[in-house]
Amino acid sequence: MKSVQRQERPLVDDVSLDSSSLKGSFIDESKNRRKDEAPTIAKKETKAVFWWKVILLAVLLFSTLSVALAVYFYTTNSEINSFEDQFGNDAVKLLESIGSTLDISLGSIDSFLVTAASFAHYSNMTWPFVTIVSESVCYHERDLIQF
Repeated sequence: MKSVQRQERPLVDDVSLDSSSLKGSFIDESKNRRKDEAPTIAKKETKAVFWWKVILLAVLLFSTLSVALAVYFYTTNSEINSFEDQFGNDAVKLLESIGSTLDISLGSIDSFLVTAASFAHYSNMTWPFVTIVSESVCYHERDLIQF
């Protein structure tokens, strides 16, 4: 068997420590600490980025919804006002048209009754037994009587 010689390690008192060996041990230790902290920092940063994305999405949704509602209510009110104005204008035109038609109709009835009464008076007929012979006679009779 081979004999394994054991080397004795020097005790701390025996080792001479210089400044460069201390710096190296601190650097190695800080690198190891950074390696251990890197996954936790990455998890924290990932979580922070996720929450910023959620906040940004909420702000975008809120602003989109706000603008959409503002446009909806503005256009709805505008359409209602436009409809009411147009309805009022159309109602006035309709009433004016009905009024003028009624005036014309009542004028025609009045003219016809004047002609019938004039014809009855001219031809010595008694009312209601008045027969108007023709329209031209009616106009001629009306011109002759001259009210």
